[in-house]
Amino acid sequence: MDPIAAVGVDVNENIFPKTNAAVESENTPSWTWFLKLLNKQFDERPDLPVLTIISDRQKGLKVAIEKVSGLPCSHAIVAIDHRHEDVTKFCGVYLTVQMYRRSYSFPFNLIPNTLELSDIVYTTVIPPTARRTAGRLKKRRKQTEYKESRPPKCSRCGVVGHNRNTCN
Repeated sequence: MDPIAAVGVDVNENIFPKTNAAVESENTPSWTWFLKLLNKQFDERPDLPVLTIISDRQKGLKVAIEKVSGLPCSHAIVAIDHRHEDVTKFCGVYLTVQMYRRSYSFPFNLIPNTLELSDIVYTTVIPPTARRTAGRLKKRRKQTEYKESRPPKCSRCGVVGHNRNTCN
């Protein structure tokens, strides 16, 4: 079972859950079913803001959005245009010029020029006490017990004390 969720963001930029569901897999039929239910909530509550979809690139979501949004897919638009018909007749009512004008008919609240910052902003931030050095970590190897090694013996002359590379 895969979870599907819709979350909202309020004016303070806090994220809160709107609705969620558990589906067999994240495919086109599951996303279509979920988006139709979500669409019903927005149809029942006209005071809710416009829906914005942010995806994590799920395969079935794009097709499901096209099915539920009221906008024909790119293939359908090409076919409609080939038949010399008006594409806007095949779009949902929310994609018309009248709805666009209606959405911008409400006044916008202006942001004040000065920000009132709390005392928290002016506190001193202390860096962390320990820092990891840059680069790859060195491997900590176990120390082997010290073994007495034999002095080098030359393989050329057989004398102990030097090796073949340093032999005269």
